[in-house]
Amino acid sequence: MRSKLLPLLYLISSVFLLTSNSLSQIKQKVNLQNIIISGQIRDENTHKEVSSVNITVEGTQVGTTSNHAGKFTLTVPLQYSKSNIVFQHIAYNKVILSMDSITTLKFIYLQPRVIQLQGVAIEEEGSGRLGIAKDLPQPVAIINAKAF
Repeated sequence: MRSKLLPLLYLISSVFLLTSNSLSQIKQKVNLQNIIISGQIRDENTHKEVSSVNITVEGTQVGTTSNHAGKFTLTVPLQYSKSNIVFQHIAYNKVILSMDSITTLKFIYLQPRVIQLQGVAIEEEGSGRLGIAKDLPQPVAIINAKAF
């Protein structure tokens, strides 16, 4: 019985080795067609991680976002190997880096963006007290909507 099982086991192990070698060759081909870029994004002033940063290959729809720890992995097709990588976040200035410079950086730092807003002035109209105001222990104001 053992003598019959040994050739069968040898055949099964040979098929398994052949299959696993073929799979590793396929994985290598896939990796040869893509460039994998990974890193971490931080705030330039505080050096804290920045989450939800949009990372894209400039001029394409290839992209990813950074996770809660500021880390990202971007798989770039080989055809875009000479393109720039764009880092965008609503609270930070946009950063554009070449693929070559990203591979040498340990961290990518984003500068916080200051958005200037116009001032808002609130003015009182009329000085009479409301009839309901005297019955309430707290100040009350009624704001009427104006036609726009």
